[in-house]
Amino acid sequence: MFFSSNKKIINYFYKIIEIWSLTAGFILLIIVLCTAFNSLIHIMNSMDWINLNGKFYIIGYEDILRLLLSCAALMFLPYCQLKKGNIKITFFSSFLNNKIKSYLDKISDFISGLISIFLFYWLIRGMSESYQDNILSRVISIVEWPFYIPGIFSMFLWSLVCFVQLFGFNKNV
Repeated sequence: MFFSSNKKIINYFYKIIEIWSLTAGFILLIIVLCTAFNSLIHIMNSMDWINLNGKFYIIGYEDILRLLLSCAALMFLPYCQLKKGNIKITFFSSFLNNKIKSYLDKISDFISGLISIFLFYWLIRGMSESYQDNILSRVISIVEWPFYIPGIFSMFLWSLVCFVQLFGFNKNV
């Protein structure tokens, strides 16, 4: 098979996916820190511990949160597929023999691959419309279309993982 003869390429591909998911984790860390900072300042100001007159709030916090979260959430999907964590019903399949489990894995890989291609297409369409209409965020007025790019790349990676696993090469992860 093509994939089994190119284990080095597949291993690099898996490393890219792991780095991609770590990037998503870093984005989530930024979201948590922004939320903690904004909440702390709000609490301190509302309890009259300090009077900041609203100068230290993160302006456009809701916009930042929405845009970054939309990126990070999709960035985990390739890694979840790599670890077989997207469609996993252990309780349901625990009594089945290995041949049926393998067959169910192939079906789930195929369906997940189709879903990722479908989402890939619609994210590209959404980004195109957002770009053409010059959609801006509500509060801080930054363009939204660049925030589609991580999602599109994530769907591309997710579909590749699905089809690499479907066609036989699966590193023991």
